[in-house]
Amino acid sequence: MSESVVQNKKEPILAAIGSFIIPGAGQVYNGDSFIKGLLILLGTTIGALFLVIPGLIVWLYGIYDAYSVSKKINSGKAPNKEVPGINVILFIVIAIVWMFVWLIIFTILLAAVIAAFVFGSGTAIQTHDVGFSVEGLADGTVIITNEGGPDLNKLNTIQISFVDANGVTRGPDTVDDLKEYGVTGSLDSVGSSCRIDKNSRLSPSQVSVIGTFDDGTTRVLATFDY
Repeated sequence: MSESVVQNKKEPILAAIGSFIIPGAGQVYNGDSFIKGLLILLGTTIGALFLVIPGLIVWLYGIYDAYSVSKKINSGKAPNKEVPGINVILFIVIAIVWMFVWLIIFTILLAAVIAAFVFGSGTAIQTHDVGFSVEGLADGTVIITNEGGPDLNKLNTIQISFVDANGVTRGPDTVDDLKEYGVTGSLDSVGSSCRIDKNSRLSPSQVSVIGTFDDGTTRVLATFDY
């Protein structure tokens, strides 16, 4: 008995479903070139993996081609070729193995993208080594001092915030912008300091020192409750 099975009549729907489930399977069912089925399988998976749309186009083409060729065979417009059973089995095995490999490749690429996103975000939200001290004097004056630090040169803006004597929150603004509200001095260099006069602020309240760095991050560098 021959191991080949002659298909006297093709089922277009079955051919289309075959290529829908396993790209290229419908072509093998119709007796098309085995290579043609493999090319549709590879084109669909590789195209979907890297560009999505090309893979979708190849997949849809494979479904349409399997359906239309099957109808042509039934109408006598295309030759009705023998379909060796070993070809069908071999193609299914190759397709399953390739799908498994494709899944592994996709998982690795997805993990790499997620890792890049996570580590990239971690780089943006980094810590900075700078120091500012805030202390209250016996007479009620608040002193803010720039203590310096390795990352001081990365600090673009130094701002302070406090509640004034009228209960209005001032800042965050630079020392120069707050001078009209009783803030004097400077925080531009290591050891420099500014003062908030006791009559310029509401008590009890809080003073905050806020820094913006050259990577775009903003941090509260110091706070003081008085």
